[in-house]
Amino acid sequence: MIVSGPDVNLYADVLQQIKVRLDEADQLLVTCPTNWSAELVLERTALHLRKVIELIVLSTLVTNRAELESVSHKIHKQDADGARKLIRRVNPDYWPEPIRTTLTGPGRNFEILPVTDSHLSEIEWGKAFGWTSNILHARNPLADPFDVHGNRERLEVLTRKVRTLLTEHRVHLVGGDATVLGKLDRGDGVVSTGLFERQM
Repeated sequence: MIVSGPDVNLYADVLQQIKVRLDEADQLLVTCPTNWSAELVLERTALHLRKVIELIVLSTLVTNRAELESVSHKIHKQDADGARKLIRRVNPDYWPEPIRTTLTGPGRNFEILPVTDSHLSEIEWGKAFGWTSNILHARNPLADPFDVHGNRERLEVLTRKVRTLLTEHRVHLVGGDATVLGKLDRGDGVVSTGLFERQM
């Protein structure tokens, strides 16, 4: 089964949500104070990034909807972790793959190049979800104080890794005959997506 046009548009909507949250996280990190209020700013940043990494997984429900509906009638009720487990069963190659495209000729001829820069991998997803969630919890007053410098660095690294993953990426669909390409910014601040089928 192939992903539908409306699902590609829905995927673009999810990418737009991710982009807005990443932009907000970047802005918060750039303007983060160094006094006591830094913890509040970093908590807001962690909230945006936690939602971003949830949306990365949940967006794959859209690109794999037809296959998922054949194995579960409850995909609309899945949280991010449940969705990840369900998707892996149907499509082990569901995780977005960071790429760069280069035009190679007239029209829409382009070459897809792999990205080797550090990006958020599926293996890192659980840990990133866990420690961004931990930042949001109230701290025991007898525990070590909030590590402003360390948490800020970790959030900056996570933001970069997510941007590297999604700036330009492809999502392999079940069967490998089609791919959804996505860009966080096509040059005018708007995300773009497209469905590409393998030519036989």
